[in-house]
Amino acid sequence: MIKNTLIQAVEVGAKELTRFFNGSFTVSSKATINDLVTEADHASEKAIIELIQAQFPDHFILSEETGEMASA
Repeated sequence: MIKNTLIQAVEVGAKELTRFFNGSFTVSSKATINDLVTEADHASEKAIIELIQAQFPDHFILSEETGEMASA
């Protein structure tokens, strides 16, 4: 189950990133001006987190853009 979820997470994350490839997207800074995050980063992370929460609802998630998230 973990391996399948990992593969699915890569696929849904890549699908979101592909939507922004060669297109326009918003870029903003996080903590410092050199710490950038894009709209594509947020979309990809959101899709991956939703998949993980659906498969493992009791798991704690620590993500790069959103930070700490308790179980759903």
